[in-house]
Amino acid sequence: VLRRGYIVSAGQRKILQIMIHGKYYTLIGSRKTSADALDLLTKAAKCLHQDGWIGRSGGADGVDSCLEKAFNGVLENCNIYLPWEGFNGKSSNNRGYINSKCLPKYKAAAEIAKRVHPHWSSCSNGAKLLHTRNVFQILGSDLGTPSKFVLCWAPTIDNIGNVKGGTGTAVRLALEYSIPVYNLVNESDKRKVLKYLEDK
Repeated sequence: VLRRGYIVSAGQRKILQIMIHGKYYTLIGSRKTSADALDLLTKAAKCLHQDGWIGRSGGADGVDSCLEKAFNGVLENCNIYLPWEGFNGKSSNNRGYINSKCLPKYKAAAEIAKRVHPHWSSCSNGAKLLHTRNVFQILGSDLGTPSKFVLCWAPTIDNIGNVKGGTGTAVRLALEYSIPVYNLVNESDKRKVLKYLEDK
């Protein structure tokens, strides 16, 4: 809590403004994504950071890595949710990484994942940890701070916007919360991202 008369730096003021306005977005997608798409998503992540957005992702290979690449390994104003400690060689002891299993809302997140996933009973324990992590990517550590939009690359499976693979849990949850999903598999969404970058 900031007391009256407390002096904060310009950087601290920026972070406080982001926290107040909830400028969070989620960057996720397939592990098997083209180099061109990964380059475009990395550029978008850099520009979004410059515009004051906090990125959320999951520390996996492929699209998830774009958020980390955007910061050249020095994570600033981003939340990388790990399904377990040491996932993909990453540790919550490092700035920007969060061990989902240690969050107070973990059990509640697991219940959400169970409800959203169409075949939860068939998932292995590891898969359940991954899907539960995906819930935090969309709703935040408190499950009460939804991302404003999702930026992703993942093959679609219907005309609603649902996608294949583990990303599907996060996208289904986003659609349930009426969170816009910009999937670069779709040319119209790709054009929107390109336009955003051109305007920078």
